[in-house]
Amino acid sequence: MTLVIILAGLGGCTDPRAEAPTQVRLDRIKAYGGMMRDRENQGPERLAATVKLIEEQIERDAAHLDRDLSFLQKWSRRDRRRWNQRQARYRADFLDQLDGNPQLANDMIPRMFY
Repeated sequence: MTLVIILAGLGGCTDPRAEAPTQVRLDRIKAYGGMMRDRENQGPERLAATVKLIEEQIERDAAHLDRDLSFLQKWSRRDRRRWNQRQARYRADFLDQLDGNPQLANDMIPRMFY
């Protein structure tokens, strides 16, 4: 009996039902290896595409920054111009509200500027 078990173990199993799972595993390993090879071969192309996307985003960001900076400069000039044009009116309103009572300035100044 022991001799039969040893001979069966040394001879291996030639039953196709036992070899099928091994072949399935080998086929999967081969397919996975092929996918990895293809992915590595596509690496330079994918890197170039990523670099291109980054460059395009940098250009878009620079354009948006230029646009926003231009808007802020125009807004700032307009705000300063408006402030200068209204100074006489602000002064007159301030003096009217104080009406000779400087104690009112403590309440009024924060409202004027904030």
